[in-house]
Amino acid sequence: MQKKGMLKQMDTRNFYMFEDCVAKIFEAAEYSVTQNVKLENLKGDIDIVAEKEGEKYCIEVKYSQVMKNAIERVFAIAQSQNMKPIIVTAQQITENKREYFHSRYPELILIDIANLLFAVQNTTELRNELIATLSY
Repeated sequence: MQKKGMLKQMDTRNFYMFEDCVAKIFEAAEYSVTQNVKLENLKGDIDIVAEKEGEKYCIEVKYSQVMKNAIERVFAIAQSQNMKPIIVTAQQITENKREYFHSRYPELILIDIANLLFAVQNTTELRNELIATLSY
């Protein structure tokens, strides 16, 4: 029982580290980044709002698999705030899942672990930080 609790605590810490790392990756790509943004009339918050060249992005960070309700939420928030929706996950998104989500939400940008690892391949510090957050 104790090991299970320790694993859950580690996963929570890793999630926050992962979210911070995702924010740093966007900053390294020259986006202005704000984390944990609260909007009026919105339950909860937006994990990251990023802006570059006049475009705003509503970014939902998921440490686990991407679920339909998360996509619906980020898509609705992005539309209501005139932003582009992005889901970032520490997991791999299969091609079938990508096609499914893109057919329903054509403006959605999906970024999975493979995309993140590619983005940091030439930045040792960010790459090591990203890898350290992963649970595998």
